[in-house]
Amino acid sequence: MLFEGDERSHFFLTRSPDYFVEGEPTVRDVCRVCNNGVLSQLDAYALGLMRQCNRYLSEGETIVLHYDYDLLPRWLLKMCFNSARVHDNNVDMVRRTRRYILGKSINPKRCAVFLRLINSYVPTNFERAALAEKGEQAEMLHHEYFRCSLIMFPTSVKGEKVGRAIIFKSMMFNVLMVTSKTSHAQFEQFCQDFLYTSPFAVRILAQRNSVEASAKGFNTLQALDGHFAVQGHAYGESWRKFEERRSARS
Repeated sequence: MLFEGDERSHFFLTRSPDYFVEGEPTVRDVCRVCNNGVLSQLDAYALGLMRQCNRYLSEGETIVLHYDYDLLPRWLLKMCFNSARVHDNNVDMVRRTRRYILGKSINPKRCAVFLRLINSYVPTNFERAALAEKGEQAEMLHHEYFRCSLIMFPTSVKGEKVGRAIIFKSMMFNVLMVTSKTSHAQFEQFCQDFLYTSPFAVRILAQRNSVEASAKGFNTLQALDGHFAVQGHAYGESWRKFEERRSARS
């Protein structure tokens, strides 16, 4: 869901704490030939992509990511499609990319991919105390998870649209889509609205094969805030105490 004319900007809101998964959601409605063929090839490509930045990043650290523009968006859209079906949101919107995912059509015209890096976070004394109550000792909070989710940000663009995030370790890919009925100008405005709330995100371009990005303006705690804002109750008393500690500092 994306808010129109709203001041809020939250990331990684999910319907279930089970959305914290160590691997991608499994949807068992794909034929064996596709699953063992082209889709398996996309997963193999993604594994190599992850190895380029399989580490935690300090604030301000820069990486150069090398990519294949045909394979990267197809794998990301595959993840978006699986996630949409598992959680029953934006299914029809993402379903339109199935042939592209399978390599049977050209890339969708109104689809953009952005890369945003997550830097590790240094907890305050209050937060360290809250972590200690959970039985954890941490000088740094690192983003450990592989996750898929909706993203939310204010936009002036009307009509059907979707924003999704695919995150592993320090890399977060954002996929933005609108329908073919939306004008090119409106789609670019949609992308600009996203960049307004994510100024250090960089766009993955079809005419290039690498991109440079810096881990600025978005840390582990911010990356997890949206999820816990909705699902904190599922994590029990320890998360409530953590939030109380954090509130006390302000």
